[in-house]
Amino acid sequence: MKGLRFNYKNTAGVAENDIKKIAERAEQYRLKLAEIADKQDWSAEEASILLPDQNREALDAALKIYKNKQLRFVIVIGIGGSILGTQAIYNALRKTDYINGADAPQMLFLDALDERRLADILSLLDKKINGAEEIVINVVSKSGRTVETLANFEILASELSKRFGDILSRVVATTDENSPLWKIAKGKNIRTLPIPKMVGGKFSVLSPVGLFPLELCGISARELLEGARAARAFCLAEAIEDNPALTRAAVIFTLAEKGKNILNNFFFNPEMRSVGQWYRQLIGEGLGNRLNRDGAVVRNGITPLVSLGSTDLHSMLQLYLGGPTDKITTFIFSPATEYNLRIPENKIFGTIKNIGRASALKLTRAMYEGVTASYLKEKLPFLEIQLSVISAQTLGALLQTFMLEIMYLAHLQNVNAFDQPSVELYKQEMRDKLSKNKNDGRPTSVI
Repeated sequence: MKGLRFNYKNTAGVAENDIKKIAERAEQYRLKLAEIADKQDWSAEEASILLPDQNREALDAALKIYKNKQLRFVIVIGIGGSILGTQAIYNALRKTDYINGADAPQMLFLDALDERRLADILSLLDKKINGAEEIVINVVSKSGRTVETLANFEILASELSKRFGDILSRVVATTDENSPLWKIAKGKNIRTLPIPKMVGGKFSVLSPVGLFPLELCGISARELLEGARAARAFCLAEAIEDNPALTRAAVIFTLAEKGKNILNNFFFNPEMRSVGQWYRQLIGEGLGNRLNRDGAVVRNGITPLVSLGSTDLHSMLQLYLGGPTDKITTFIFSPATEYNLRIPENKIFGTIKNIGRASALKLTRAMYEGVTASYLKEKLPFLEIQLSVISAQTLGALLQTFMLEIMYLAHLQNVNAFDQPSVELYKQEMRDKLSKNKNDGRPTSVI
């Protein structure tokens, strides 16, 4: 796949014949996915694979209004799948706080209910902007009733209205059509962007959920979707050697069946940490199920970890190399750089030996190769993903591959990757507790 190289041979500890046998068990499902893509079946559970082909009319209309030189801050309010994918791409691509220089707006995120974070954002806006036209508030909720998201919005909107008056013209609500949020927003003339009905939150990054705020901040939605479209073609391929999503799913499934039920994504580019946090939700909610599709109690799941080189080489590697052999590791690395920063010839401390004027990239590559060599010596299974460059196109391809990987893996494990009943349980309990205290004298809804 252009820009991405996937490797598992001689490192994963799974024989080629075993991978092919597992892949054969998913063949009918692969054909189903290919048919969904071919027929553009938006009624399917797997409709997120159609997002590279989506109708962009509503998205482009919103961008035409809000994407201008006055815009300085895009504030995304959401939680879980409503925000993690956007964070993953934004954090991986930003060069400084302002992508592409000071001309591109800065994205700010509100997810957990965090009074200090809210206060910090309000303080920053007080210092940096002169009017509401310099901000866009994008409130994102699939269901349109996510408590944390709506609470964060109410507080922020209330405070900003004190500073700038009516700010509702600067709000865009991304949600399901006819959700509670959609209906209220329409009633107050707040612009709305629809999330396709069958696209769940954890699979929604390539929908308006991610594309709208990212495009506002100078990241090309077109390139993201081009990368995803190219990856989809590979990940629906019949030949297992050409299909990285199915190959990875077969390897992970085989190792999990042998008791390796912890999956560690080990990133050697710090800016990609948020990609791991997005994937953590994908595998946690996609595979974590009390019941299988036949209704039997299985308590299925693979526990995801996110590690960062070289930080976690000095905190977790002792456990990974010397502890229980219950983990599957994917090493993810891009050797591209635009800086060429080097160790100086005249060093202040002369204690580092045998490195000459090595670049920071050379040291990172040596570190990466040292870690993978150590895993080989310890006979610990791992897979590799290398990106030729970290770009919108390669990230679109990587995220699409991961999403299809989880679909294949859930099929192999006979669980539903598209619901999350246990998460809904906590949400209902939370609403019940809040409803008992609804008449506490607090302000009513801004929207």
